[in-house]
Amino acid sequence: MVAKSYNSELQGFMIGEHYMEKVGVELEYLGDVDFKVKFGHGAMDDLVIAASRVPEDQSGGVARKLLAASVTYCMAGWLFTLLQKTRVDVNAFKARTEVTMSKDESGRDFVDKINIQIQVQISDEDVNAFERCKSIVDRGCLISRSLIRGVKVTHSISRT
Repeated sequence: MVAKSYNSELQGFMIGEHYMEKVGVELEYLGDVDFKVKFGHGAMDDLVIAASRVPEDQSGGVARKLLAASVTYCMAGWLFTLLQKTRVDVNAFKARTEVTMSKDESGRDFVDKINIQIQVQISDEDVNAFERCKSIVDRGCLISRSLIRGVKVTHSISRT
């Protein structure tokens, strides 16, 4: 088997006085309809998408789940980080995200709405610090702000 992969370049560039970081992932074909997402990050294991394990009519929705995981981790992780920095004692922490689909004018599916619900259990003495952290996160995280602003998506397809 010959592995086919897409590898985005990891580099940065300057805009004015600001360094703009690029990050990327690599997608490797494993055979059949299976792929491996290589994150190249010490905090993340590679992810195998084994669509061959489920019937074809149940293999959809993987990309939506990855999008939901990304925005959920960003938003909830940002809140959790702020709570830790303000020394809020978190007793329980849970997040759930729902992605709602719709159809465009030509009948193609698109993500219309993402609803994130974060539940945090804290003591009464930490309520003020929690509310301050919540007000910061209510302005959005990197991923949610990027989606709201309309991320520019480019692509190229070539034969090798």
